[in-house]
Amino acid sequence: MLVVQRADDNRTAELRVGERLKVVLPENPSTGYTWAIDETDRRLLALDGTAYDEPADGFIGARGRRTFTFSTRQPGEVTLKLKYWRFWDGDGSTTERYAFALKIIP
Repeated sequence: MLVVQRADDNRTAELRVGERLKVVLPENPSTGYTWAIDETDRRLLALDGTAYDEPADGFIGARGRRTFTFSTRQPGEVTLKLKYWRFWDGDGSTTERYAFALKIIP
């Protein structure tokens, strides 16, 4: 499994069909902001699940971590794009974007 974080924004990696990708980003849902998938090709990259981990220090308002886990489905090239936003305020509320490109090989 390939694990990527904020520092890997706008990078590219290569995975084989059937391998998994985990994206881990800081998130603070108490502010109303959460990470969401903005764009991807679900034929090539399937979302297996998403989870939020509370901050270890337990302070109110501290950032935790959002984890997205994906499986590669078929060969090709795909860019996963995520956005940090308040969904009820629409795209204008987006404060951060994240992109990660994959080359999926057989």
